[in-house]
Amino acid sequence: MHKRTGIAGRACWLVPALFALSLAACGGGSSGGGASSTSYTVSGAVAGLASGQSLQLLNNGAGALTVSANGGFAFAQKVSAGGSYAVTVDSQPGGQYCSVTNGSGASVHADVSDVAVDCTSMHVYDLNHTGGTVSEFAVGSSGALTPLSPASVPGVLSNTPDATLAIGPSGTDVYIPDSGQNSVYQYTIGSGGVLAPMSPASAPVGKYDGFSPYAMAFDPAAPYAYAVDSLAGTVTEFTVASSGGVSAVNTPAIAAGSDPVAIAVDPTGHHVYVSEQGSNAIGQYTIGSGGVLTPMSPASVPAGAKPNGLAIDATGTHLYVTELNSASVSQFSIGNNGALTPMSTSTVSSCVSPVLIALDPAASYAYVDCGSTAASIEEYSVGSNGSLLALSPASVATGPYPFDLAIDPAGRYLYASSAGSANALYQYLIGSNGQLTPMSTASVPAGTEPQGIVIGP
Repeated sequence: MHKRTGIAGRACWLVPALFALSLAACGGGSSGGGASSTSYTVSGAVAGLASGQSLQLLNNGAGALTVSANGGFAFAQKVSAGGSYAVTVDSQPGGQYCSVTNGSGASVHADVSDVAVDCTSMHVYDLNHTGGTVSEFAVGSSGALTPLSPASVPGVLSNTPDATLAIGPSGTDVYIPDSGQNSVYQYTIGSGGVLAPMSPASAPVGKYDGFSPYAMAFDPAAPYAYAVDSLAGTVTEFTVASSGGVSAVNTPAIAAGSDPVAIAVDPTGHHVYVSEQGSNAIGQYTIGSGGVLTPMSPASVPAGAKPNGLAIDATGTHLYVTELNSASVSQFSIGNNGALTPMSTSTVSSCVSPVLIALDPAASYAYVDCGSTAASIEEYSVGSNGSLLALSPASVATGPYPFDLAIDPAGRYLYASSAGSANALYQYLIGSNGQLTPMSTASVPAGTEPQGIVIGP
């Protein structure tokens, strides 16, 4: 925090013997001039807040301040000289997500006026298996989805992609790993949430030995991305340009186990994990210089039958794996070196054919969609040791053949794609106890066989 001193509008003469008294008379240490102060104001500005919405801010976890319009704000509670401040969003506006920059500091000796709160409207995108289109939705103030105009954009050329969507760490770009075209299609989230193809519109995967990309994940801390290539049994590495475009690096793809289908990067950007269905194992890698992956020792750890979806908690200390043919979820601890170790309770029971798993942002709750004819979403709390515990009731109904799940950054809404006859996205409110409640409009139409789903600004 910068310290501003000086005298406004008057002269002050200091002599050594009266230094402290004179400094007080001159207003030293106060940014506002005038009389001295032992406490300072924390203020800033809000931008992007939608009309009719409001948010609540806290400073050091207290002093709740409700803001209902864009522009300046100031906390009534001041910070003592030499103290610290930490501004957070306690309550988000409906349908939006607000983030704070310049929100914390220590050793305060002047008023703070540069806290910035930026709010963005959220959008949901799903990839439709038949036709290869991407449906686009706005998230309303209640969390309910409304189709954008246009309601969908052309997706991939193969028309029948069998993959998930990915969103870049900036939240402004969407990617489709297309196994039919051996490419990654890439879009920018434009005005009003409408997707616009980048230039070039796709990046080849097969250039360096990889092909049939099935899933993709991004390093949150560096400009690198990774795609699993299910038929080749490899992982292709990409660099990410400032524009968001990806390019395969000039090295051969990294060997993985048999039939890799999912990939996850830990929150620190140090480690990568791959579910290998043909090997019934989880591959584990270290991210080195230039984003290059190096297999750990051992290169993989055993999992259950046909491991599928992966999820890492926000602290990067636990990994969860759905197992299609085991009706269970495997649980691993992540060591300081990234190595996986089965938790003391290594598996928890789940439904028949658990497909994917999603954690809320606070990693307090977990949700598993049940494929085949189960048409349900399993609900769990996350214990203090990281182990999953079934809620009561343990599940909520959803559409036939659920495929993917997405949770908004504030942990208020969950959306599930139904790839069966419903051809819809199901939408839920997440309660304070983690229970899912269908919204008043339980589902919205999507394209044919919606699969991958992501949330962006």
